[in-house]
Amino acid sequence: MRYLEYHSQRIQRTLGGKESFRGLELHLQAMNLPKTGWWKIKLPYDGCGFGEAILTPYEPRMIQSFRLVRSEIDYSSKFTDRSALEVLLAQRGEADEVIILKGEEITDTSFSNLALWDGEVWLTPQNPLLAGTARARLIDEGVIKEARLGERELREARALALLNAMMGMKILEKFEIL
Repeated sequence: MRYLEYHSQRIQRTLGGKESFRGLELHLQAMNLPKTGWWKIKLPYDGCGFGEAILTPYEPRMIQSFRLVRSEIDYSSKFTDRSALEVLLAQRGEADEVIILKGEEITDTSFSNLALWDGEVWLTPQNPLLAGTARARLIDEGVIKEARLGERELREARALALLNAMMGMKILEKFEIL
């Protein structure tokens, strides 16, 4: 697993900073993981430990168009129940994906954080639905900076990037808001 320390930090945040909860790396080492291909690992956890892992082949989606949807969804921790996000995704209509607005601010898509290129710097929403691991790493590396971003900044962006642990930073130089 790439960038394991960021996944461990997210687990710590989700569990309220319980320093006694450790072991992601050891747990993954004990698993019989495939040696080839790209695999998505869903590994449920709670304050007592890890549940049974679910591995599925990773297949990147082609995304070029977005529909803006408004919601007051709370997804500050990564949940195995994604039904609230699926309800929002179902509102995409002809678009490939949704961009979720909370109030007047853009947040995330149904599966990734976002960054916008304004011609000088990559900006990521200051208040994402979920502070993802790729987003955290890119902020630490100085690649992206947090900012309050609304619909105007989105429509004026010269490029858009989708950020998540599987694809890293996928830059879309051409995208459409439907």
